[in-house]
This record gives sequence, C-alpha cells and structure tokens, in this order.
Amino acid sequence: MSFKKEVIISGVWVFSLRTIQLFFSLASLIIISRFLTPKDIGTFGVVLLILSILEVFSGIGFEQAIIQKRFHKRKYCDTAWTIRIFRGFIISFILLTTAPFIADFFKLPQIILILRVICLTILFQNCSNINVILLQKELKFKQYFIYNSISLIIEGLITISGIIIFRNVWALVFGNIAGNFFKCIISFFIIKEKPRIYFNTAHAKQLFNFGRWVLWSNALTFLAIQFDSFFIGKVMGPISLGFYGLAGRIANLPVTEIGNVIGQVTFPAYSKLQKDISKMKAAYLKTLNFISFIACPVTCLIVILSHSFVILFLGERWLSTVPLIKILSIAAVLRCLAGTAAKVFYALGFPRLETKIQLLRLIILLLFIYPLSYKWGTNGIALAVLISVFLTAGMFFIILSKIIKTNLMDFINAIKWPLLNTFFMVILTYPLSSKYGNNVIGFIKTLLTGIIVYISMFLLHKKWVNKKTA
Repeated sequence: MSFKKEVIISGVWVFSLRTIQLFFSLASLIIISRFLTPKDIGTFGVVLLILSILEVFSGIGFEQAIIQKRFHKRKYCDTAWTIRIFRGFIISFILLTTAPFIADFFKLPQIILILRVICLTILFQNCSNINVILLQKELKFKQYFIYNSISLIIEGLITISGIIIFRNVWALVFGNIAGNFFKCIISFFIIKEKPRIYFNTAHAKQLFNFGRWVLWSNALTFLAIQFDSFFIGKVMGPISLGFYGLAGRIANLPVTEIGNVIGQVTFPAYSKLQKDISKMKAAYLKTLNFISFIACPVTCLIVILSHSFVILFLGERWLSTVPLIKILSIAAVLRCLAGTAAKVFYALGFPRLETKIQLLRLIILLLFIYPLSYKWGTNGIALAVLISVFLTAGMFFIILSKIIKTNLMDFINAIKWPLLNTFFMVILTYPLSSKYGNNVIGFIKTLLTGIIVYISMFLLHKKWVNKKTA
C-alpha cells in the first residue's frame, strides 16, 4: 500500500472514531446541562483540572518520543511502560494525601472524597498497554479505532445513565473511571504484544532527551489553555466555572476534534517524511488547506447559531454562555490552525520551538487576564484567551516557514478559498438564524442552509479551477 493511501485510510478511521466521540460528547453535554447544576459541572471541572495538572506536570513525553524516533519498539516501550506505572502510583499517592489541601484551596470540601476515588482513573491510564501508541506510529488506525470507540461508548452510556439516575456530580466521576477502566482492559486484548516490567537506563535517557521538551511544551500549553479555568475556579468559584466550562466545551469540541483527527494522523506521517523537506512542505500545506476547509465554516456556524443552540437544547439558564461560546470558538479555530505547525515541529524533533511560543502565550494571558476579568468578568477572561492565542498564532507560521522553506503566499493560497467560501456562507446564513432560529425546525433549516451554501461554493470553485487548468 502506498504511503499516501495509508495516510488517507488512517484519516478515515480516526475521523470515524472522533465522530463517535463527538456524538457522545454532544449527547452528554445536552443531558448534563438539563439535569446538573452549574455548581455540579464546576465542581467536576475543578477535579478534572487537578487531574490534568498532575498528568501534565508529571508527563515525560515518552509516547511522543517513541512515535518520532526510530527506536527498537520492544525494549524502549517496556522501559517507558515501567516508568509510567511507577509514575501512576506516585501521582495517586500525591493526590490521596493532598486532597484536603486542594479542597481547602478551592473552598470545596465536597471534592476530598471525589479526588481520592478518582485516583483509580490515574492508575488505569498509566497501567494500560503502552504498545497502543505503536498503532499510531505504524498508522494502524483500524485497531486504534476499535480500541478507543468501545471505551468511548461504554463511558458515554454509563455517564448519561448515571446523570439521569443520580443527577449529581458522582455520575460524571463514575463515568470517567469506567471509561478508563475498560480502556485499560481493552488495550491488552487489542494488541498482541504485551509490555513487561523492564528498565534500561540508557534507553530511558534517550527517551527523556526528546521527552523533556515535550514535557515542558505540554506543561506550558496546559497553563496557557487551562489557566483561565484555574483562575475562575479559584477567584470566582464553581458556579462561574460551570458556566465557563460548558461554554468552553461547546466552543472547542467540534474544532478540537478536527485538530485531533488531523494531528493523530499527520504527526506519525510527518515523522516518516522528516528527511524530505520538500515532501513535508507539500503535505503540510495540503493539511492546512483541509483543516481550514472544515474548521472555518464550523466555527462560523457555532458563532451564528450559538444563541439558538443554547435556548433550544441547553435551556435559558445557560444564556450567559452565549458570548463566551462566540469568543472561545474564534480562539479555538486560531489555536487549531496554529497547531498544524506544532505537529511539524514535533516530527522534525524540535518540540522546544512550541515550548517557547507557549511560554510567550502564557505571559500574554497573565498580563491581560486580571484587568479584563475585573472589567467584564468571565467574558473578559475569554477575551484575554483570544488575545493571547491571536498574538502567538502568527509565530507558529513564521518559524515554520523558515524550517520547511515556505512563504506567506503559500499560507494564503492554502486558506484563501476556505475563508472566501465561509464568508459567502455567513452572508446568506446569518439573516436566517435571526429570523428562523427560535425553534428546532428553524435551527435545523439554518444549519443545513449554511452547509449547502458552503459545499455549493466549494464545488463552484472546484469547477472554475478545473476549467482554468483545462
């Protein structure tokens, strides 16, 4: 099978996986908003934030190192797995002992037991079969699809059932634990090669030489992405975090899934092209064009239909999330487009480049978050996020242009037609949303109109290009 065909088939499998994930995420999102309070959602948001902090700041980047480097998979994977298990028990112990202090810091005594119970998630995640990452490295995404989709369906069903039955934050906790438990179990059935306890200092050192930059990059990316939630959780409390977190999920979910789909396929694909810069350049520009083709119209539809979506599907008590959704969705698409460059940095062995950009983004966010939050509350925090993303997005492309020998016109040519088609879609769709978006039928008609207009513009452009080149 040719490399190009292999990448396309891999993309189809990953897209199918993300479609399933998107469906269950949207279903659970609607049910959560209907059955749980903003305080419940904010409380679980704090728990997930703590888990993410421990995960990111103890992460060693070995998985990315194995994908990017041409290491002997058995010995290096076994060493990485052994270290990961040890790390899982250490993190769990830290969380068990510090739970009261964390609860006191956020003034949420009810999360002490939740934090201690959810330590099971940490253990399941770190004990799962590390050889799963070889499916990404070797572009075997059919097995990867089966592995992830089963656990996603189980987690989604348990979470949704738990919300309807218990109607409190514990439904989210048990859903999270169940999903990771089944994911761990399935990982040992889907992959024939099982890891074993083994440690080699030389192998660990080689992995760490690459992984340390991934650690710093992930840590700074996490701070840049999650500091707004941390700030709200600490300063404004769980109710404000509940509103902000729900808005963030709606704004980021579609575009993030697009970025994840492309990123999971392009990173290993780019890694195989790391010695051929000309092919890397061509592959990257096609990727940028494809992501722009999907992300730009999706973002605009979110902005246009956010008010109707909230009223019709979430309920009027969530109306304050509408401006947050609009601001954060624009930040999400900028982050998604900039993220395409980060995958090239990783594939070429330069994760430190993203680390430096994320550090600058964090500094900008810190400069703006307090004054804007003081003036406009959570809307001001969302604006601070947008400003930090906007000011650093260009740096990704500037640095990338020097690495893969491209120029400004290459970038413009890759995104100009998706942007132009999106512009016409917005002109024709926005008036419909204002007039007919107050009921479900009108919402669906507006959504379908936007999709049809965009696809029609794309086909007209394609026909025009074919005539021009004929």
